[in-house]
Amino acid sequence: MSFKRGPAYRVFISLENYQAGIVGTGTTLSVVTATDSHSLYGPNGGATYLGIGALGSVTATSDVAHEIKNLTGIDPAPASIDAPFDVFGQTRPMDNPVRKDWKVTLTHKAEDKLFLKLFAQCRFGVTGSASPALFDGLSTYPNEMGYRLYVYDGTDWDLYYHGTIDPTSYKLTLSPTGVTEEQVMFTGGLWKPAVATASADLTSSQSIVQA
Repeated sequence: MSFKRGPAYRVFISLENYQAGIVGTGTTLSVVTATDSHSLYGPNGGATYLGIGALGSVTATSDVAHEIKNLTGIDPAPASIDAPFDVFGQTRPMDNPVRKDWKVTLTHKAEDKLFLKLFAQCRFGVTGSASPALFDGLSTYPNEMGYRLYVYDGTDWDLYYHGTIDPTSYKLTLSPTGVTEEQVMFTGGLWKPAVATASADLTSSQSIVQA
């Protein structure tokens, strides 16, 4: 038996949309649809490509532009939602599985205001394929809605699909002597554990509707 150590963990992020990336270099977020550049944007993309990349951008740990760096806290909380019901002849309710559910809280040393801008302007990611745009969350959720989080533990990946930014989760912790920390929580539905690097699950679209 071998155990996982904290330094082995890494977290990556992309959109659920194949057709677009989010440009985070300006004061106001915008969408890029050019196929030669929408995968270059990421939280570690530097001054030129700061933002969030298109689905398919993360295929391996070498895709460092899409890695969230300087993390001091990673708190994944995968779960399921049940609807228990009572039956005659049994005093314990039976658990009726409805769907999966998850939360991932990330704490890191604040380098820029990308996640604050996402929290303010783009909690739901990008929607649309013909004319992608920042999604306001005010219509039926399509499959390309939200963010995909990839938690790598040194061996394989835990995937968290269709994430949105929790409306009350963003927090800055200021210190007169330390480095400012930033905390943000993503929440979603479908999640999948122990995905291999070569798996198509890393890049394939997933239906937002759970059977």
